[in-house]
Amino acid sequence: MKKRISLLVTIAVLATGFGIYQFAKDDPYTNLQVGSNQAAFKTHENIVELETESDLVVLANFTGQREQFNEKDNLGRVSNTVTKSVVEVEKVLKGNVQKKDKINVFEDCYIWNNERYITTEGYKWMNEDGKYLLFLSRSGIENSFVIVGIYEGKYDVNLKNHPTKHNEMKKAFLDPEVEFLGHGDDIERFYKLKEQAVKKYGL
Repeated sequence: MKKRISLLVTIAVLATGFGIYQFAKDDPYTNLQVGSNQAAFKTHENIVELETESDLVVLANFTGQREQFNEKDNLGRVSNTVTKSVVEVEKVLKGNVQKKDKINVFEDCYIWNNERYITTEGYKWMNEDGKYLLFLSRSGIENSFVIVGIYEGKYDVNLKNHPTKHNEMKKAFLDPEVEFLGHGDDIERFYKLKEQAVKKYGL
């Protein structure tokens, strides 16, 4: 099982590489294949756990700006690849940011070689139509945050449906009504947490 390398490292041992995602303007994702990685991470049973571990809880909108981020170890080797996405804060529920602030959020997914969308544990990245409730922890990089629990700390409050399963990951990735690409018990836990979060914050 691939062990997820935490972004909570000191900037002194971090070297970065960036890649701007470039696709055909008319149909950016249809031709992508979808692959999945596993990770060792802590799961959460309730929204109180998520909130306690978060430095920041916000309602935010994705700006459309994102790029690949390669985390490197002290030997210069790529240890983890994610996507750095820019969101604009709409409402602050916990933490020291302001409405309209723009912050960077590291998403556990990336596009490989403009051919394949690679997700960690079924995480599906944000889109410009969504309104996202985000549970975030500091990354160790200025104005940049990590989603707590990979997929457990991101909910699109515009989506009210509760899909129980999907049979094809690529189809689910392309479906705007699907916000999580996981399976089985993970789906049930995801929507249980989302229901608690929406109720707690009156969304």
